[in-house]
Amino acid sequence: MLPIPCPILIDEGGVVHRGYSLLSAFSTAAFPQDSVVGTDGRIVYANNTFEPDEMRAIIEQELE
Repeated sequence: MLPIPCPILIDEGGVVHRGYSLLSAFSTAAFPQDSVVGTDGRIVYANNTFEPDEMRAIIEQELE
């Protein structure tokens, strides 16, 4: 697997989480909620199940 450098947000106080808590991608608010933001700043992938191969494919497509 190739390392993909990206910034990691550490939301120690939960400020970001609270700001987006009403914007869940899925009405069930189930966790995990995985999102990938594309190079244009838009969400290109959202899922509430862990699909690492699918997420990796989307990330690699965005980096091309």
